[in-house]
Amino acid sequence: MYPISFGKSSSSIIDYLLEQSGTTINHEEIASKLLKSLKSKEDAVIESIEGYQMTDAQKYRMRLIRAHMDYITAEINDIDKQIESLISSDPDYDKSYPVTNYHSGCQT
Repeated sequence: MYPISFGKSSSSIIDYLLEQSGTTINHEEIASKLLKSLKSKEDAVIESIEGYQMTDAQKYRMRLIRAHMDYITAEINDIDKQIESLISSDPDYDKSYPVTNYHSGCQT
């Protein structure tokens, strides 16, 4: 599996865009969603999404894909916990080498 991950800023901006009914964006709203190093790139971020177009059908598919990604991430986390539980019950298990977080690159 090749996880597709978005940072918190981009996920927040995508959420905002999915909720919009038109193609205009509120620059202040977008700027408020930028975190860390993206704050200094506010103009470039706003310019990159200015005039975006997304149909209702496309927005629906994006929401569906995100829900599916969230489901897969939750399943991976559950499996990681189960593996950790099974391995940690083995008396030969060395707790200094944790088994979890194989998929720490996955973000929701």
